[in-house]
Amino acid sequence: MTPRELCRRLQDYLETHALGAVLPAPFEVEFAEDSAVQPDVLVILESQRQRLTAERFYGPLALVVEVVSYSSKRTDRLEKRELYLTEGVLRDACAVTWPHGKVLPMLPAEPKLRLVTG
Repeated sequence: MTPRELCRRLQDYLETHALGAVLPAPFEVEFAEDSAVQPDVLVILESQRQRLTAERFYGPLALVVEVVSYSSKRTDRLEKRELYLTEGVLRDACAVTWPHGKVLPMLPAEPKLRLVTG
């Protein structure tokens, strides 16, 4: 599954159940003035829409997906993982290896990422 296909499937589900919306990269998420990222895929629930502007989303998200490639694996698996944990996103974050399509949940209770195939 490509990142584009993942976005489409998530959006279909969210629209069917009137839950929220999916935004693909590039779209900035700001946690604080000195702390912002651009996840590959982000899910915003209807109850969170008041934190969404045309330029960025403010605060923790409902779901974050990082597509991990060879060149981004350190940033996605370590730096962004720590930021998401600190900002309260990590309980709903995952990393997807590309092009293999393996899903790696970023679970705070585990010191390492756990591999889950889907």
